[in-house]
Amino acid sequence: MTNLIRYTLRYMTRDGLPKAARPRRILPKCEPVINRQLGEMVEVVPPICRRCNSPWSSDVVLVKKKDCSLRLAVDYRHLNAVTKRDDYYRVRILYQVLSPFYQ
Repeated sequence: MTNLIRYTLRYMTRDGLPKAARPRRILPKCEPVINRQLGEMVEVVPPICRRCNSPWSSDVVLVKKKDCSLRLAVDYRHLNAVTKRDDYYRVRILYQVLSPFYQ
């Protein structure tokens, strides 16, 4: 977590309960790639990527890069669908970032 800006994600679901994405099937040949990349993320970037138990879940997907290697990504479409948008959030970030220069 950053110590510069704190943000609370607000969401609106019909029943008020967290949503979990339906798990996708992962090919057995892709499991080692996913496990290796997740392990690296947890070890190298602990403040950003960490283990958790949450009622919310999103699917992990592998995306092919230009050099044909695979990159780990997360499909947040179902979470984005229930997230309450904050139109002024970007303006506040910009103000917080630039305000020291104009004092």
